[in-house]
Amino acid sequence: MNEEEKKEYEQVKNNVFYLDWNIYSYLLGINEIIDPEVKAKIMCFKHIYLNNINKEKTVFPYSYAHFLDIMQGEQSFVEDKIYILNEISKNWIIYEDQNNKEQVLLNKVESIKNEYERYLNDQIQGKKISSEMNPFIQSIIEPGWIDAFNTINEIPDSEVKTACLKLLNSIKKQNGMKPEIETLKFNKFIRNQKLEYEGKKFKFPGVNEKIIDFEMERLKKSVDSCLKQSDYPFNSSDDYFESSIKVPLFSNFFQKVGELCGLVDLIGLTSEKIKGDKSFQGIINDQIHLSHGLRSHYFITEDKNLLVKSKFIKKWLNLPVKIFDIDELNKFLLKQISINTKSIKEKQITYTFKDNENVEIKRYIIELD
Repeated sequence: MNEEEKKEYEQVKNNVFYLDWNIYSYLLGINEIIDPEVKAKIMCFKHIYLNNINKEKTVFPYSYAHFLDIMQGEQSFVEDKIYILNEISKNWIIYEDQNNKEQVLLNKVESIKNEYERYLNDQIQGKKISSEMNPFIQSIIEPGWIDAFNTINEIPDSEVKTACLKLLNSIKKQNGMKPEIETLKFNKFIRNQKLEYEGKKFKFPGVNEKIIDFEMERLKKSVDSCLKQSDYPFNSSDDYFESSIKVPLFSNFFQKVGELCGLVDLIGLTSEKIKGDKSFQGIINDQIHLSHGLRSHYFITEDKNLLVKSKFIKKWLNLPVKIFDIDELNKFLLKQISINTKSIKEKQITYTFKDNENVEIKRYIIELD
């Protein structure tokens, strides 16, 4: 950073708002939003951002996860997506420090478009190298495939056996739907089957969504209890964490986020929708967003599953981040604006938002302490 950017950084470093990609998507296509309530909330946020936020003391950085979302979306709108990313982030990026991946850094780039093109090229080169190494890797693990198929073939003929074979074949051949999607589908299939174990129905772990409002210790006890009472081979969350694979390439925080996202799915708090071969990559992108957003001051998403996961992880790891959906963000920003307006002495303020035709779209009543 040059001297001017360092001064900017000092102004914004304590007020970092991380927006999930779905917020950018809504901002880019406001007129295409079907849900009138969501459309009204997004229009209100746009107005607040453009007219009320002090951008000299506030920053909405992007991350490489946003680039991944753009790469996996409709390519005819890439320039529009880069534009909206630039308009909101003002070229600020948040990323893991390569010297200490447990912390994130905030920096300003000269051109988001140039950064995107460089990142896209890196991804293409990475996939090329991976493809070239695949035959070598397959030759090493081939004996493992033989053992896996032999084990499944010992299962009595059933829908479960058929699903297991389909899953294993998909992973081995890398054809058709991505193997990760088959894994997610298999998980859903198994949960929906009335499986029996030693003459009894197989019991899956399940909790009420209200546990995300519990304090950390109570939350962990509730999760441990539901795992212990299930027929899964985990008596506690510690057993679950010990079974996970550690990858030295990734930061401990990112891996912990991934483990906790998996735990949330395991106990039935969320259920991901499987729409196509991009679903799994979308889930990975969400974890990357979380690993950056939960180390910011504020994380905002309009994705219900991601909202549950982020609140769960915040409680589990006792993180200081504030988490909002877009409506909660609007209320928070309006309250801060009201507090910072010294001339306002009322205890209650009403903000009315109108569209271009002067028709009211939404009203917020803000209570001041």
